[in-house]
Formats: sequence, structure tokens, C-alpha cells
Amino acid sequence: MKRIMDIVAEETRGKSFNSIKYSCDSIGAPTADYDDPLDSREWLGDGETNFPKEPVDCRVMAKQLSVNNIEPIFKYFLDGSRHAYHVDDVAYNHNVFPVIAGQVGVACCRRENRKLRLESFPSGESTIVNHIVLSLPKDCDQDGHYTDAYIEKLKNKINASLTLDRLKINIAKVLIYKTDRTVDAKFEDRGIAAIQDYMSDAEKGMVDRLAKAGMLSQNAYLVIVILLINT
Repeated sequence: MKRIMDIVAEETRGKSFNSIKYSCDSIGAPTADYDDPLDSREWLGDGETNFPKEPVDCRVMAKQLSVNNIEPIFKYFLDGSRHAYHVDDVAYNHNVFPVIAGQVGVACCRRENRKLRLESFPSGESTIVNHIVLSLPKDCDQDGHYTDAYIEKLKNKINASLTLDRLKINIAKVLIYKTDRTVDAKFEDRGIAAIQDYMSDAEKGMVDRLAKAGMLSQNAYLVIVILLINT
């Protein structure tokens, strides 16, 4: 029974090293630089419509809302997560690149009677996204095709393997990370970043579907949960 990386190497004419496997989550994905000085940013305008000069006591308003039993406008809560794993190293044209696998999850909950419950679309379809993806270097396309059809064919070849069939696993997407030397970033970080982008796109897609289903309104806001961890 062929290993998944044997199939990848064979289809892309690369060499698999059967390298040590480990979790990449202790490394962290590349993040934006939030340390730019404030005076270097251009602000289009103030977000506040009222400019109080002293702290505002909101306890009276909060009590009125609780007494009148008004439904909170923050109704939906969406969160995404990803885990990345170094599963092998593969060589193309005498250059060695990491292969990163990822588990991506996105789900939306609804607040009901002060409790959070998993939400479903009006059609009854669940809001859960649970995908496994594989992040490969751009050099895996040695002929320079790099087309959606090429990547889709590679994914289908992997999913047709007896190994995945036995494990009941399906690869949702083969991602491609850039390998040009003009960017000062490790290949492993680039592979992780591709998985991070996939998760972000899945979150955006969920928001789009919630909006098109008419579930969001002025009385039903969506909160996207963002957890920042320093590693």
C-alpha cells in the first residue's frame, strides 16, 4: 500500500525523504506587523459619533435591558481554528521543501436563553466546516502548469489511494505556497500561512452564507472570535 507522500512524489516527479513528523503549532504562522508607529497611519475618520469627556456609566442602561428582557443583538458567534503538521520533506531540482498538512475547522454558534448552541442554516445544513488540507511548494508543478485543473487532478489521485480510503480520510484541498527567494520567510512558515489563509477564507465563506440566508440583521449581529497566542 503506497504512502500518501509516495503518491505525491510520483505524480510531481519529486523525491520524498520520509522525514520526521511533528506539530508546527509551536512555531506559529507569520503575522502582520502591528508595531507601526501611530503617526505613520492614515485615519479616514473617527469611529465615535459621540465624544464624551468623562467615563459613561452604562449600568442604568444595562439594568433596563435586563428588566425588559430584550434579546441581545450579539446573536451569532463564529470561530475558526487550524492545526499544522510537518509530514515530510520533498526535493525538486535539488531543492528540499517541507510538506505541511493541516486540519481546518470553522463553526457558528447561536446564543439562546443565555446558552450557546450549534447553529444550522434554514436548509438544515450544519455550519460546521471540518477539512484536511495539504500544503505543497510551488515547485511541485515542474512543468509550470500551476492550474486549478492540475492541482485538482493531484488531489483526486491522492484521495483515490487505498491508504486514505482505509482511514476514511479525504483531502479537501491541495494548497500551493510560494518558493521564490525574494521574500524573507521560511518555507515552513509559508506552508503554514497557506493553511491559515484557507481557514480565513472558510470563515469569510461562512459569513457570506449566513448573510445570504438572511440570518444576520440589525437585531442579530455576528461576532467573530479571534484568539491570539504568542509562541
